[in-house]
Amino acid sequence: MKKLLLLLSLTASSLLAAEVVCTTIQENIKKIRCKYMNIAQPQERLVTFNWTSPDNPADNRSKKQKIPAGHISVYDDRYFSGRSEGQWNVEVVELNQQKVSTVYIKDSNAKVIRTRPDDPILKKIR
Repeated sequence: MKKLLLLLSLTASSLLAAEVVCTTIQENIKKIRCKYMNIAQPQERLVTFNWTSPDNPADNRSKKQKIPAGHISVYDDRYFSGRSEGQWNVEVVELNQQKVSTVYIKDSNAKVIRTRPDDPILKKIR
């Protein structure tokens, strides 16, 4: 029975892939929040958020964050105002190995269109 439970938990954990999702949030000031999620680990982990601007290298940012032991996610925020319009890439690197990325599009109406790098909507924009 223990072997079966171990096998099931390993199978389930292999099906769960790391993911990064970006959304807009409204606190006092509108922000873009990208949240990285992965399987909980018994030790603290270090991840790096790499934000790549569509046209302004000065707006790129790399920020290290810690995921506490036993937790599954961490997030990074950027102010919405002043960011370039267009296709942003957000890549999260965990332990200098696993890379997960997503794309979001900031449009002129101050909206964020969430998408994935392989989303067909990107082909229409490129």
